[in-house]
Amino acid sequence: MNATGKIDEHAANQERAFRPTINLKANVTISGEGTISDPYIVS
Repeated sequence: MNATGKIDEHAANQERAFRPTINLKANVTISGEGTISDPYIVS
């Protein structure tokens, strides 16, 4: 994010790149491959 709160465009391998993160509880199950035809399903 820049000083005004805007998310700038940067390549994922750059220091300033935006990498979203989620945390899941231990009892959550995940299925799917994470592709457009077989997306992750969190239950």
